[in-house]
Amino acid sequence: MLTRLRLKDRFCATYVPLPFGLSTAVASNGNLVIPPKDGTSDVGRPPVTVRFHEGSSRRGVIDMSASEAAIAGSRHPELARKELAPALAALQARSCAPTPPRVGVGELITAIPPVPITPEISTDLFNYSLRALNRFLAVYMVATEDSAVHPVVIEHLGPEIVLALRRRRLGANRKLILPNFMAPPRGMQSEHPDHLLGLLPRLLRSEPHNHPLDQVRRLKLRAHRLFDGGEHDVAVVVLQSSAERLVHALHFLIRVDQDCDRQSAEEMVDKPFKTALARLGEELGGNWQTKSNGPVKTYWSDLYELRGRLIHGGHSAERDAVIDAFAAYDGLWRHALKQALAVRRRLPRTALALHGGIGLKEAGALDAFMRQFVTDIEGAGEDYTFWLPRDER
Repeated sequence: MLTRLRLKDRFCATYVPLPFGLSTAVASNGNLVIPPKDGTSDVGRPPVTVRFHEGSSRRGVIDMSASEAAIAGSRHPELARKELAPALAALQARSCAPTPPRVGVGELITAIPPVPITPEISTDLFNYSLRALNRFLAVYMVATEDSAVHPVVIEHLGPEIVLALRRRRLGANRKLILPNFMAPPRGMQSEHPDHLLGLLPRLLRSEPHNHPLDQVRRLKLRAHRLFDGGEHDVAVVVLQSSAERLVHALHFLIRVDQDCDRQSAEEMVDKPFKTALARLGEELGGNWQTKSNGPVKTYWSDLYELRGRLIHGGHSAERDAVIDAFAAYDGLWRHALKQALAVRRRLPRTALALHGGIGLKEAGALDAFMRQFVTDIEGAGEDYTFWLPRDER
């Protein structure tokens, strides 16, 4: 607990600007001690002390008024000012356009393990402290029924975070490290492909005809958005919904390839999901068993069963487990893409629906057979409806 910390003890303070307001009663409540949560990898670690300070921030830096408030509220303000002020001044000099004022800054304090401080350890300290803050915010949200409060996630904080590692002795042992995970928001991480402007009109023309994979992709993107917003449990549930939709979309496309009408094409919708998943082995080939090593087994353990533990067991998903769930989902996608290519002569509509013409070309699978198939569906006026049952094209 912070009240037991002495000047000689090693501890770190993390200052996090909050994008929402908290009750002034909470902000003035002093120290809130958050112990490690039972049943997690954090058991045995020292508690995190949380305090809130009024202040505002600028995008990309901590505003000096906020940092001064945090320093003034510190148990050792003179040490905090000596160690933090130079770094904060440097950040302030890089200030960019101001954003609407933030009404709070969270100060998170915990002890530092007696080992040399590396970027990996400083990152771990930050993640641990942030988990404690988000546990408090979850309690606060339920207690106040304030839907504006949400988890604070690293993807949206950028270099506003200052992690100060403080020791009594000044000199070489004193450290100030910015964690090495700062990254732009997901939408800024990659440039759009050059063919996007040509692709958008085609997508707009096909959109009214309900491509069976559209909802699959939307659900996955929604899961990413929830993950970026710190809603890890809900992200897992939505991601699993996307996976289930993918499996049923594959069955739908296979039935369309077999020239079925809509009623027959949707016959697997009412089947147990595990049955539908295993049946893909008969249709697409390859290993679709949940107990045999491969991408389907990884998906089953890292995503499907994780969703079950959240929904039925009342568990919470840790960040790393959710990252593994996304990786397992991607593995399931790649498995479906690979198997669709393998059977493209028997199920050309399925292969084209999954890969598209560009994807088939990039995979080296746009052979004479597939080129003729594309020519035939374009000649029949089905280039934007080829995935629909025979009675709807």
